[in-house]
Amino acid sequence: MLIPLISLLAAALAPSAPTTEAICTVGRAALRDLPGIYNNYPADSYYAASDANGRDLLNVCPKLKNELPIGYLEATDDAHTRANTHAPIPGYNPRPAYIYLINIPKFSADLKSATVHFEYTCTGLCGGAFEAHYALTQNGWQRRGALRTLYVS
Repeated sequence: MLIPLISLLAAALAPSAPTTEAICTVGRAALRDLPGIYNNYPADSYYAASDANGRDLLNVCPKLKNELPIGYLEATDDAHTRANTHAPIPGYNPRPAYIYLINIPKFSADLKSATVHFEYTCTGLCGGAFEAHYALTQNGWQRRGALRTLYVS
């Protein structure tokens, strides 16, 4: 009798896992925080759109591919090759490429706030990560505070 009661209490106190819908809704807000595309900048910006480690938001929410900001293309093999060229190669001078990835949001225990990590890699000795915090409001998920740089190279 005591064990079933303890199990029920433990289940009631355990944090709920976010639904796919909640993940995708926060992800939609995060997409708005991708850096803007500068048409005159001599580089191409891409969205990774897949990640072998399963961290990418679009692995969970593939419909968000249709909501990438204007100017972002889905990364191709050529884009990955250019972005992963981190040292000069004699005779090879690729057009610079930036590839962004948004990680799956990490939610608070009450599912009313979430942290999202963004990563990018780019041609040359280049890459970085930043994060944003979101809160559930009456108007949906809203970013709280500025984007915070985690590292840059």
